[in-house]
Amino acid sequence: MSELQHQLDVETTVTAEPFAELMKFAVNTCLRDPDGYYRKLENLREEAAQSEQAKIASRIGLWPLREAVEISLNTAFRDESKLADISAPETLFMKVDPEIQLKIEAFGQAILDEAFLCLGQEAPNKVAEWLAAETTDEKKEILNWMLGVVYEIINIPMDENGHEIRDDSDDEDEEITEDGQEPDDPILYYHPVRLSPKFIGEYPQTDVEPACLGVSILAASFYQKLGVPYLHAGVVRTAPDEARTCSYLISEITKEYIADHGIELHARLEDLLAGLAKDTQEVLRSERGFHAAVLGQLDDEQWVQIDPHYKRNARLYEETSAELTTIHDTLSDLGNVIRGTEILWQNRNTLALNYFWNFAEELAAKPPRDDAEIESYLLNASPDTKVEDFVKEFLGDFLEGSEIESYTELRQVLTNLCDQTYETDYKFWVEEYILGQTVRSRVFPDAKYSDLSHSLARCKTDERYLKNRVEDLKLIPFYALLSLQLDTGNQVIRKAFNKAHSTFELGMPAYKIGASVLSHLAVWCGDELPPSFWLTYWPSQVSFADHANSGEAKSDAQRQLAYQTAQNIDRGLWTYLNISGIVDFVLDQGGAPTHGENQTGQARRAHGEGRDSPD
Repeated sequence: MSELQHQLDVETTVTAEPFAELMKFAVNTCLRDPDGYYRKLENLREEAAQSEQAKIASRIGLWPLREAVEISLNTAFRDESKLADISAPETLFMKVDPEIQLKIEAFGQAILDEAFLCLGQEAPNKVAEWLAAETTDEKKEILNWMLGVVYEIINIPMDENGHEIRDDSDDEDEEITEDGQEPDDPILYYHPVRLSPKFIGEYPQTDVEPACLGVSILAASFYQKLGVPYLHAGVVRTAPDEARTCSYLISEITKEYIADHGIELHARLEDLLAGLAKDTQEVLRSERGFHAAVLGQLDDEQWVQIDPHYKRNARLYEETSAELTTIHDTLSDLGNVIRGTEILWQNRNTLALNYFWNFAEELAAKPPRDDAEIESYLLNASPDTKVEDFVKEFLGDFLEGSEIESYTELRQVLTNLCDQTYETDYKFWVEEYILGQTVRSRVFPDAKYSDLSHSLARCKTDERYLKNRVEDLKLIPFYALLSLQLDTGNQVIRKAFNKAHSTFELGMPAYKIGASVLSHLAVWCGDELPPSFWLTYWPSQVSFADHANSGEAKSDAQRQLAYQTAQNIDRGLWTYLNISGIVDFVLDQGGAPTHGENQTGQARRAHGEGRDSPD
């Protein structure tokens, strides 16, 4: 055994006393009946039987197991280019004590039991109704009942049909903030009691409004009683994040195309692209806390996302639901070997938003049309040419997909995003909505709806006007794509297309919830446990952010373990937006001593101190 490994083992093993103190504090803070935790623990001890497989896994640790499972399920989308560049001086194994794992899971189970009581006296009857339900629609009604109760607990007004009551008078200027609140909502300051079922109370007499992790626990508690497969989820990327990121990437690709081909950038397009970049970066770089949701089975073929705090409760498609069933079964089976494994997973239906910037990259690979060709067309076009004729004549090859191979995928992308089938009206959608509106608004802004006679006549007499039209027509595919993406993305952001989030960290609920709440309490109250404890027992990017870089006086072993975990995260293509900077910092340090601000304070701010969005 190396000196570093010995040091790590010692530092992780001597955590028994501070962990016992943290657990005692958590049990007394969160539970009305602390004895419920101890009963759960005894039950788990009686059921636990460590196999040879479990012994091997416990010696290796949860992070290596997580990486192996992600690769086997093809969920993490590993960046192969980074594998050759990463070489840790030494791989440290994080040996797991099964007794500590049992305590974490028992605490999570006890939290779920008590959170169910917060839903009120009618909740057991609704569980019985679910068990007796014969149709999916009946089960939807029962889930809507649960959501209605949760909405009332978190003070979101609902009408008699279970829909949120909103003032849409200023809808055009309205923007949903990342923590799910409207900008003029009162700020709710975060405190750990907002995770505590004991302090939340029992509906309808609730006393404390839960934070988003607390809200996800309420939803999870109902699913726990239903006895159907479900998972607890850390939200890595939201659906609005995907939409905004896509807008930004298309704008950047468009700017590169303009620069590469010497196209004259008009002021209105320059303003549009600059505004997109500024607005998107401001939102995506804004300080935000971690967020939690629940993914649960509705019937044998369909899962749903339950996210009352963010007001995004959405169905998942059959193919996606089948993936979740496989993931749930795999994680459940692993729980019998080594508890606490998590994986990264991406919802491909929401990721259809990425299609637009993939399409933009394909557009950028094609050179623009020749100036002389465009001028000749404009100067010789019939004065009777209508917009729809212009689209078919000038952009016919674009419409038929002969230039862009993936253009034919647009129908399926729109179906996935918009929950509609684009079969009979596909031509109208493309010719009239995407390209027709773009031609009228961007290329010929002086056209009178479909009449181009004035614009075409002006091309013959106004050289500057003709030049501008030529430059615009070089960019017409980008104009059209950006218009479509912005329209579709805004519908996602405003929930007209109610898409589930795109990327998650998934784990079995009881253990993940137990670890999450314990981590919150530790961060808030001053963590006495070493980073190796959290990285050993909670293989989450969140635990890395909260604890892996938590002070200046860490040992060489702790620094090396943080470096090793940062490498693991960096090999994936996706991280939480507020974690990538910490990963880069740890990798830059290379396991060396840290300097500067204590990261516990940074972690608290990453959780959104003074904001309502902790995980």
